[in-house]
Amino acid sequence: MKMKIILLPLTIAASALLAACGGGGSGDNVNSSYSKTIVKGGVTYECKSENAAKLCENGNCTSCESSLDKVITAACSSSVNAGQTLYAVTNAGCVASMKNSNKITGYCAAGTLKLLAGSGYTLNKVSINGSAYPSGEFNSSTTSETLRCSNS
Repeated sequence: MKMKIILLPLTIAASALLAACGGGGSGDNVNSSYSKTIVKGGVTYECKSENAAKLCENGNCTSCESSLDKVITAACSSSVNAGQTLYAVTNAGCVASMKNSNKITGYCAAGTLKLLAGSGYTLNKVSINGSAYPSGEFNSSTTSETLRCSNS
């Protein structure tokens, strides 16, 4: 009998707690299915809530994920012409695996090629710390390889 007396209040309290956790909130739609892409000033923002998307549309995109903050992981496409390897560097950025086993991360902005030795960098990091090649091309005479801005 004492077991029933103890379990009844615990069951009621647990039910009340579970019911309370399911409601309320700020009215912001935050769920795994909501996503809105907004492009501002050439930067792509991915907003995961309606409130964040509305704020971003009004100029405050701090609650959205920026394309500048994503790590560049795509490999640069390459081709070989007369013994020279050509890497096509995109606006979204890519990583070139050079013949000497070094990796170079790059991206193109307005025809300028930006390169940073290594991998695991964001577009923002390459933009700030990378070497700029206004011609849109870098030639490595030591490895007979060229990195060049592509149209994609």
